[in-house]
Amino acid sequence: MRAVCESCARPQPVDWRAGDLCVHCGGQARAEERCFWCNTWQPAGGFCRGCGAEQVGHEAYGAARMLTLSGADMFSIPKMVREMDPARLAVFGDKYARQRALVSRHVDDLSFVEGFLKHKGWAAELEDELVTSLPWSDDTAAAYKHAGAPAEGVERLQAIIDRTPFEQTQCLAIVAMLWNQQWDQLRKVASYTRGGGRLAHEAALAVTWWRTATACGLSRHQVPLETMACAELSEEVAVRLAWFEREADPVALASARASRDPDLALAAAMVTGDMAVLRASLTGDLLTQQAAAASLAARGETAALLGWLRGADPDAQRDVIRVLAHDEDGRAGVLTPMLLDIMEASEDERLIVDIGRLLARETTLAVAVRIAAACRREIYVVQALMKEDTGLAPADLAVVGAELVKRGYLRHSMYGVSEAARRGAFPDDFVPGVFELGDAEQKIELCRVAEEQLRERDIEVLHAFLLRTVFGPQTHKVRAAAWWALSRGYARQKYGWFGPFELTVPAIERFFGGVPAFMEGFIGVLEDYDTLKEVGLFDFLHRITADLDAERIDALRAYPPCERLFAAMDAASRQDVWSFLKKSLERAVRRYRGEEEAA
Repeated sequence: MRAVCESCARPQPVDWRAGDLCVHCGGQARAEERCFWCNTWQPAGGFCRGCGAEQVGHEAYGAARMLTLSGADMFSIPKMVREMDPARLAVFGDKYARQRALVSRHVDDLSFVEGFLKHKGWAAELEDELVTSLPWSDDTAAAYKHAGAPAEGVERLQAIIDRTPFEQTQCLAIVAMLWNQQWDQLRKVASYTRGGGRLAHEAALAVTWWRTATACGLSRHQVPLETMACAELSEEVAVRLAWFEREADPVALASARASRDPDLALAAAMVTGDMAVLRASLTGDLLTQQAAAASLAARGETAALLGWLRGADPDAQRDVIRVLAHDEDGRAGVLTPMLLDIMEASEDERLIVDIGRLLARETTLAVAVRIAAACRREIYVVQALMKEDTGLAPADLAVVGAELVKRGYLRHSMYGVSEAARRGAFPDDFVPGVFELGDAEQKIELCRVAEEQLRERDIEVLHAFLLRTVFGPQTHKVRAAAWWALSRGYARQKYGWFGPFELTVPAIERFFGGVPAFMEGFIGVLEDYDTLKEVGLFDFLHRITADLDAERIDALRAYPPCERLFAAMDAASRQDVWSFLKKSLERAVRRYRGEEEAA
């Protein structure tokens, strides 16, 4: 039994008594009871205006409903109820009461879930649906059996999800879990936004909630704004649209600012840029701090974050830095020293990248060097340092590059590095100047940088340096890298594949500065079996030794290391090396000994 207003049709409190006026509008209210046959609400007494069945009264309603299950017709049941022995009637009434109690427990579960939701009326809808379906067969009643659940909170929600036989209750409980900041439910809740109806609208509101967006790092491209915009709650919708930088109803936003819901009022203050509220929110819970700080950062209020950022939660730090880094006009300003400290102490790759990209904009040399030292070989940070808009002069960029080499972070394959080399951002002597700062791996990368420079223009100092590297005290891999950098550079210039170097005194002095020093280096190459086996390099050695005629050999005899050089050639020719190199070495040694006339 219930009471409703005849004017506004709204239900009255449970303690309503006959003669009481509507508590909502002051109109006349009337008692209603369900028809035992069609189960609709009808004015108490008389007969049903829907199906015409005689009313049996609230006390006998349950027994009358159970009699419908036995096949009695609508005209016989009122008479049976009046004439049936009271004890027998009580049996039917008790059986209905047990099923009705089961309905109440399921409705209570949904009422508990509904307490966390924005849309209301779910429990009343379920109650109407289940009561209308009574009485149940024994099998149905067994299927709907209710298992007890923990009394409160997330534990009860999880128990409802696990045990309820009703799909909508389960879905709403999952949405309620998200409202309770159980972020692992986000994917499931997001899937509900595609279904349409009030469930989709509730799910969309939960997904676009500012706490969800902040905790899960959601952008406006990842949230169902179209579905959410169809929801009935205009204030909630307006705040969310503004949060994700969409046009929102200003009247609804103003109303949300004055809302008695503190969460909604806070979100409205943040999206409307209330600086007093934003600064005060830096002392709130972690998500409130994170959202307020990100909002201040987006508005360029970095000074307000100075004291807060150093001790902030890492997630909050990351969110603020991401806001600044992803804004093309974002600048760190007074936060620069603090951000450098955070970057140097962090092991979080995403945080390092975001800080590095942010600080690299219009940076100074001192800041750029610290960024390079802390970048952990993150490609996007190095790329940011190499961009033209950093304002670094070539000499400054060389210092930054030297720091990368010392740390082992330089990679030619990083877009910023190769592009900087091609556009001439590095000085011509950059690679020679930093070469010995790195290990063998870094030296190979530097050879590739030099190759990029040589491809754009012929740089004599770089050309000579790479040749000295080929014949210098390096590993076979570094020597090969230097040669390939030269040969690929030659292919784009006037020299051809093998370049201008030859074993003549003028050529040696041009590139090496002195013949004895070159000879010592060449001896080292010939004595390194691994170098002689390097593809490409052995071809180059074959070409320069094959061109040794008597005149060139005689010119070389004037230098003391000559005898040891040809002895090294003789020893190398006895190794298992490329056949053409073996023959050219053997021929050069015979010519040196006078055993074969130069052709």
